[in-house]
Amino acid sequence: KGNDSWLPFKSVRLIKNGVVNAMGLPNPGFFKWRDYYKPRYKLIVSIAPESIEEANLMASSLSMMSLKNKEDRGIIAIEYNMSCPNFRYKDELKIIGALRKYALPIIVKLSYENCKDMSRKLEGEVDVFNLINSLKWKTIFPDKVSPLKHLGNGGVSGDIIKDYAREALASVGSITKVPII
Repeated sequence: KGNDSWLPFKSVRLIKNGVVNAMGLPNPGFFKWRDYYKPRYKLIVSIAPESIEEANLMASSLSMMSLKNKEDRGIIAIEYNMSCPNFRYKDELKIIGALRKYALPIIVKLSYENCKDMSRKLEGEVDVFNLINSLKWKTIFPDKVSPLKHLGNGGVSGDIIKDYAREALASVGSITKVPII
């Protein structure tokens, strides 16, 4: 469900050199999208399953959608989004194992906070790592109260995270042979 709203700036605030958002993952959901999706482009679908069962259902659907489409378009990979600071992850390794059973490449989107540990754990288990687009508020501002504290503090993005992103890229690049986006 996420925290998105039609009210401007309920879950997004501008800060110096960036933005903080606590939107969560707002959208109508995977299964609603699947029922309305018509392949017009090559797509990498980003998912955040909450259980192994949900991962199996999503990956199975995406795999079937990719097989049905004989043209040069449709689902070409699955990205498991493990980077949202407003989402609670559990059973990540088992979920990736469930996704691996299907014939699509697996991309794992990592956060700054989990990229070093998870890139070591996932070496050889995934096809690509996608590194960071936001950091937890407390990582950048450990002693400041987030303007979105009521929604869980949020994730910070923009120029303000550039040095963190470079550090993550150098660190993960030095410990893995998996390609990095």
